[in-house]
Amino acid sequence: MSIAYARHVGRAKAVQAAAKAEEEAELRAVPALTADGARALAKAEGLTLMRSASAKTGYRGVIFDKRVVAGNGYEVSVTPPGEGGRQHYLGRYATAEEAALVHARYWATICDAFAPIQPH
Repeated sequence: MSIAYARHVGRAKAVQAAAKAEEEAELRAVPALTADGARALAKAEGLTLMRSASAKTGYRGVIFDKRVVAGNGYEVSVTPPGEGGRQHYLGRYATAEEAALVHARYWATICDAFAPIQPH
């Protein structure tokens, strides 16, 4: 973190920006999941990879971008409830199963957020 940057945005924001950059670098360093690895993680997390008969990839919310020459050709996007049909891009992944895992994790989070509170 440079001193000039910290003076410009403030120490707290500079520290946050540095932490975010470090976290993003760590995420880029993580190797892509294999198809079997993604399915195993989904099972361990209690998630279902949502199949789709109409999607060419076989998974809901996952498309393949044939313009990508090497790696990360599977793209995930979702249309959350209450956002007027606006799509949210969730990233690109090396396998359809890894992309489907991201999709399943997103919807698990959304379902938890919208789940009614159970009375005791």
